[in-house]
Amino acid sequence: MQKNMPPMNASSDATTQAADGAEQITEAQRKAAMDIVNRAPASTWFYYGVVGAIFTGIFLWLDWRYAKPGGLVFVGGLFVISVVILAVSGRSYARMLLEVKAGRYRQGTARVDWQGVRYGATVSGHVLDLTTFSLRPGTYRFSYLPYTGYVVAAEALSVDPEPVARAILANALAWSNGFTQADLSAYRQGKLLKQGRLVDSKVTYADGVVRRTQEAREFRSARGSSTNTSYYYQLGQHKWYVGQGAYNALMEGETYRVYFLPDSDRLLAIEPIEAAT
Repeated sequence: MQKNMPPMNASSDATTQAADGAEQITEAQRKAAMDIVNRAPASTWFYYGVVGAIFTGIFLWLDWRYAKPGGLVFVGGLFVISVVILAVSGRSYARMLLEVKAGRYRQGTARVDWQGVRYGATVSGHVLDLTTFSLRPGTYRFSYLPYTGYVVAAEALSVDPEPVARAILANALAWSNGFTQADLSAYRQGKLLKQGRLVDSKVTYADGVVRRTQEAREFRSARGSSTNTSYYYQLGQHKWYVGQGAYNALMEGETYRVYFLPDSDRLLAIEPIEAAT
């Protein structure tokens, strides 16, 4: 692993000085934070609440207009649910928008560790959003927006020794990609492990710096639109579909060995290795 993996956007010019002396995020960071806010669950539920309230409100009026008491009860219940969703998600969405617009941040120290689905850190009860960062396990000083947890800068105070960091990364990749150390041992021999027995196979591997990519597709229907995001590992001409947890587990900039079946290009396992010298 690299001895010092600098986080994205974590530089001395990551913030600007406001007229009143308080630190504020830059315009580029504000746009990045706004993009994350607009993809947050609160914004999606706010949209559904608006659409639901409008449509159920129309049907509620029609049922009242044409005296359909049975429909009034059912549609009225849906209308109440839509309004509650709208109110709750709207309050959260509004707070996120106001925080990003203000751009004032706090600072705190926390440790970055694998947390089952992503690398994360918590400062004074605030769960930090490390979406735009690729940080190896260690202790950092963070500059962050307190409500959204969006991190605008990170300064490494201490990073784990190479063997410890490599073990954490290897375990995160194994857990999120669904293979065991026994499976990995078999793949290293070019074999598969079936019911506890080694089976000859055409398992092969490729070494190199693996990139993680994602593709978002928007689907539209009569009920509205939704976005589905797909996640991938990419190494040269190879591109493997993975889950979001596996996507989060990969530390960019590192060298990996990826085991796969050549006929189907099915990904079997991935492990960090020393970079070729």
